[in-house]
Parts: sequence; C-alpha cells; structure tokens
Amino acid sequence: ENANEKVKFLQQKYLDKIHEANKLDRQNNSLQRSLDSANREKDTINQELARVNAVKLKLEALCKELSKQNKTVLDQSKQVSNEENAKRQELHQKFSDSIKDVQEKMEQQDKERIKQAEENEKLREQL
Repeated sequence: ENANEKVKFLQQKYLDKIHEANKLDRQNNSLQRSLDSANREKDTINQELARVNAVKLKLEALCKELSKQNKTVLDQSKQVSNEENAKRQELHQKFSDSIKDVQEKMEQQDKERIKQAEENEKLREQL
C-alpha cells in the first residue's frame, strides 16, 4: 500500500504540475496577446509621430518662407515710403520755389508800377 500511496501522490503532483503548466500557458498566451496589442499600438503611435514630425518640418519651412516674404514686403514698403517722402519733399521744394518766384515777380512788378506811377506823375506835372 505504501507504493500505491506513493504512486497516487506522484500522480496528484503530476496532475497539479499539469494544471499549473496549463495555467501558466494561459497566462503566457494572455500576456503575448497584450504584448502584441502594445506593439501594434506602439507602431501606430510611431507612424503618427512620423506624420506629426513631417507636418512640423513642413510648417517650419513654411514659417521660414513666410518670414522671408514678410521681411521682403517690409523692405519694399520702407523703400516705397522713402521714395514717396523724397518725391513729396521735392514737390514741396518746387512749390516753395514757385511761390518765391511769384512773390519776387509781384514785388518787381509792384516796384515797376510805382516807378511808372511816379514817372506818370512827373510827366503830368510837366504838362
């Protein structure tokens, strides 16, 4: 009977080990599914990260181009403004010179008119 008990004991231990192995196998399968899912999620995230980085690079390039164009527009605007100011100053100077010339001519004509009036008065007195 002692041998029979040992065989039963060994059979029970063997069955326990089989149950434990089956349990570990199920846990392993479950963990493998979780790992596969995590790897798929990681791949998806890496693809999204690659897309985001590509968009980021494109946006950075567009920002640089926009900044360059903005600087060009500002420089052109300053140049046009400076040219317009120079034209305005030139017109102002021409206008001022024209007014001065007209005033001088009027003063000269005024002097000539006074001179002629004086000559006319002398001639009247002589007559």
